[in-house]
Amino acid sequence: MFANRLNPPPTIEFLKQLAQGSLRQKQTFQRAIRLWVELRSLYAEEALSLHEPFTFAEWRDNFVSPSHPRGDLIPDIHDPACPCAKTAIEWLFPETQQLDPRWQKALKQQENFDDEVLAEYLKMRPFAVTRRSLQGDLHRLSQLGWLKRDRNRYRCIDSPPPEANLGMEVSPTHSLPLLNPNLEDVAKTLGEPLGGHPRCFLYVDYAVQPDQQDRLENWQTQLKDVWQQTPIPPVQLVYEPANQQFEVVVYPVCLYYVRRSLYLCAYGETPTGQAGWYNYRLEHIVSMNVRSPQMTNLPEILSQGYQQDNLPTPNWIEQELDNAWGFDFYAPKKLLLVRFEREFHDQYIQGTRCHNTFEQVEREEARSLILQHATPEQQKQLLQLLEKHSPEDTYYRAWYREGDSSVLERLRTWRPCGEILLPVPLREQMREEVAQEAKLYQ
Repeated sequence: MFANRLNPPPTIEFLKQLAQGSLRQKQTFQRAIRLWVELRSLYAEEALSLHEPFTFAEWRDNFVSPSHPRGDLIPDIHDPACPCAKTAIEWLFPETQQLDPRWQKALKQQENFDDEVLAEYLKMRPFAVTRRSLQGDLHRLSQLGWLKRDRNRYRCIDSPPPEANLGMEVSPTHSLPLLNPNLEDVAKTLGEPLGGHPRCFLYVDYAVQPDQQDRLENWQTQLKDVWQQTPIPPVQLVYEPANQQFEVVVYPVCLYYVRRSLYLCAYGETPTGQAGWYNYRLEHIVSMNVRSPQMTNLPEILSQGYQQDNLPTPNWIEQELDNAWGFDFYAPKKLLLVRFEREFHDQYIQGTRCHNTFEQVEREEARSLILQHATPEQQKQLLQLLEKHSPEDTYYRAWYREGDSSVLERLRTWRPCGEILLPVPLREQMREEVAQEAKLYQ
């Protein structure tokens, strides 16, 4: 009864049903494979032996190996036999571990995949995710009708849910990908006019002045031409942020709209003088010239990349964005611990999503994090604060990019009902900002 949909490899239509979004997005592709594998762990002939109702922890402990991390770090390959060590192609084609041309053709027809992107996705490990992602998978399966859920316990169903829309013809799409798969679903569902009128509008702040738009369109046209070349050549930029001027040679990777503007994510020389990644705000670029990979004085970091054919792709950026909260994906990753007053939490935080690492923790876990990440003197002060605050308060932890302005903006909007506990330097920065702001109203 379940076998038709669960036998490997799954159909493209079924993966799209599970993902509830476009498989062209890396996160969605990996999530769809995870959900399918998790269904096999529950309903296939080799299903896990679970006593119902079961909790997430009971399912997880039966599914992964004993050495699999139980915390919220993405696991390394700690055990070759653990599911988190398997790549996507090993799950999809367990007998041959080779891509089936017919399956590949169906994916291309329905999702407009190119071979390079698919090859990269198939090398990834779908279960190299945090505990929270796995826990969210079971919740998603219950929403899709594949599990019955009662609070934090689950039961299997007797017969599979109806196959919805499998007979519909799905045409290739070339729409602009949205990093939030749920928002992409909204655009896909309501993007067409209904009843003779458009019904879905996406409003975004865009800080670029009209007199700068022509220049931005010129950079976009140049980049489009660059990205259609093989190999993609480096570009030389003259960059002028805040009345300073820098000349850099970089490998252009992709464009992102974030923080009210367009940014070019590029790899190579940077305004800081250190080689690596940098996000260049597009309207601050005053000139862009295409160079050759064989140019003299090509930065060493790019010369090696061209010689070894291992220059970065947008997928690497997406992975780093997934690892920590913040657009400055190349900045150091830091642990964030925040306390919210209960009423504020229930109205504005509960049920929202800042980042996939942003999750609620118990008060005792907050205490443990303080002991791990603060000095003895800082621990004393912070633990006293924990005792002073209401036991009804809530605590959240996340990984964030140090100094990222979008994260700092969000933290400021939570004042005065959201208190930064960790890291301590960020807590001190917020304290100084509040003190300065208070002087304005004296």
